[in-house]
Amino acid sequence: MRLCAIELENFKGISNRQRIELSPITLLFGPNSVGKSTVLQALHYLREILERQNINPDETVVGGIIDLGGFKNMVHNHELSRTIRIKVEMDLTGVYDIEHLKYNFYGRYTGQDDFNELFHTRYLIGDLHIVEHKSVENIGIEVEISWSVLLEKPYMAKYTVFMNQEKIASIQSPPQKGKAQLGEINFSHPLISVIEEPDDDELDNNEEELEDEIVIAETPQETELGQELLELSLQMASIPTDSFNIDDGVWYTVGVSTEFGALPEIREMLELKLINDSLSADKNPFLAEQELAPHHKSIQVEFEENNESRRLSLKRLLDELMLGPARIALDYLESMTYIGPIRAIPNRNYQPKLSPDSSRWANGLAAWDLLYEGSDDKLIKQVNSWMFEENKLNTGYQLEK
Repeated sequence: MRLCAIELENFKGISNRQRIELSPITLLFGPNSVGKSTVLQALHYLREILERQNINPDETVVGGIIDLGGFKNMVHNHELSRTIRIKVEMDLTGVYDIEHLKYNFYGRYTGQDDFNELFHTRYLIGDLHIVEHKSVENIGIEVEISWSVLLEKPYMAKYTVFMNQEKIASIQSPPQKGKAQLGEINFSHPLISVIEEPDDDELDNNEEELEDEIVIAETPQETELGQELLELSLQMASIPTDSFNIDDGVWYTVGVSTEFGALPEIREMLELKLINDSLSADKNPFLAEQELAPHHKSIQVEFEENNESRRLSLKRLLDELMLGPARIALDYLESMTYIGPIRAIPNRNYQPKLSPDSSRWANGLAAWDLLYEGSDDKLIKQVNSWMFEENKLNTGYQLEK
């Protein structure tokens, strides 16, 4: 698993969108003030957003010399009418058993009851069938931060997820609480498409084992996800069915609970605004005709239990599709260590930190901590070898403890 690309727009000195491909070892070099630090600062900013929902940071969680100065300082040319866009991509090739994408890798092992009407969605099949696009090999997330003139502060305007280099969907929000909605769903994405399994007659009439077939959807109604959203989304239920085209994907949206802006709390399960059972009964032609006499109550109870299970299935799938990539990106960013220039010189009475503090790497103090705490002085000997020996740095200096 590795970070393989970053795209920036309207961030610091970068105006037009720029894409930077990253290798396992990537060197950025050039004159001062050409944007080398901008790339690192964008990663620090993204971590602040994902980890602390801090859209307007000055000092970051890595501490030290990293002071982003807030949105006004980060947006290009300090123009508040611009929107900052940061996108990262991660290569998952060869990585299996990813906790945050567990349903993609183990979806079918959980059994049909866990996903109900979504059971044949390609994403949930994982590696159990020999078909293309069987697992997620590349993820991407993009955040868009805009300025609210009314509130005089920045907010997350849009959050977009990509899998296998194709867009999955977006969450958008105005600068208001409770207005976020998930939409722009790519129903033609292979992972959202449906697997059609051979029926018993086809299997009986063929000596060779038949492979499952991926049906790439042309309309949302051809996907199980589209059908469930049509029936369960509170936002769609509030629109008369004769006022929109069910074959037009632009209408397929569902409300998402967020504190403010477009980004949910990624360490918690995605909360969707779905219809309740009374509304479900009203939309069901059979139940709508029934008078709930005592002998009909069992029908209603079964209906309500089934709908609760369907709502949970939809939440599970959309939670992993929309927030799984962000969780992976955050775990990766939290594992990174920013080693800055050694600008802080320990004083004569220096004592190392007793508790680990990764932020001290930003100004170099963590290096002194590491040298001091070594029990066998092996690291000091290695450092002295590089500093003192003639065929190495030959500085004429050594460290003493």
